[in-house]
Amino acid sequence: MLRILHNHETDPEKNNPLVANSNQVMEELSKATSPGAWMKTAKVWRGHLVRSIDDPYNYVKDQMAKGNDNVSYVAGLMKDVHRQIGPEEEGVISWSTASQGLTGEIHD
Repeated sequence: MLRILHNHETDPEKNNPLVANSNQVMEELSKATSPGAWMKTAKVWRGHLVRSIDDPYNYVKDQMAKGNDNVSYVAGLMKDVHRQIGPEEEGVISWSTASQGLTGEIHD
């Protein structure tokens, strides 16, 4: 999923921060169904969730600025707009691709 959405290659033999954070978010969300768990840890978990959304999106932006990404789903959405992307569009792109990535098979 990371390769399709963000043109990010992973190596199962190496620790990958994007994969590790996504796995952590999914584990935390599954624990959130326990009574009382959400209120106790929501602030910490929110930070992990936001990072799992922002980091892959920013990775693509950085790669595009370097001329290294013209094939990922995110890059395609960013180029398809044909105008300056504002905060609202960035939010839609980053959250929608994160939801696709987090529901896909991310585990390394």
